[in-house]
Amino acid sequence: MIALIHQLAVWQQLLLPLETKGILDWLSQKNTDVQLLFRAASITIGIAFIIWQGIASRGAMAKIIITAVAAAIFVWVVFSITDLKDRVGDEVNSHGPVAVSVAQGR
Repeated sequence: MIALIHQLAVWQQLLLPLETKGILDWLSQKNTDVQLLFRAASITIGIAFIIWQGIASRGAMAKIIITAVAAAIFVWVVFSITDLKDRVGDEVNSHGPVAVSVAQGR
């Protein structure tokens, strides 16, 4: 019985943010958290890839430089996805020229 009460208390703590802020605010916060996680992971993966290729090539500078450029492009793409999304959203939501038809009087 104590385990059930404890489980209900855990669920209540998990669902409390949904009641106070609303589901959209909660989802937006989780989306931001996941985005930060992916950005941090991309940097870590990029550095690990450079180190791995450096060890595999036994210190060949050309291979390390090419790998560093590839890792930099990967990190840049991950960080630029939000900017690209914002640009597309701004263009889609922008109000372009409005066509106005005027009736001619006789």
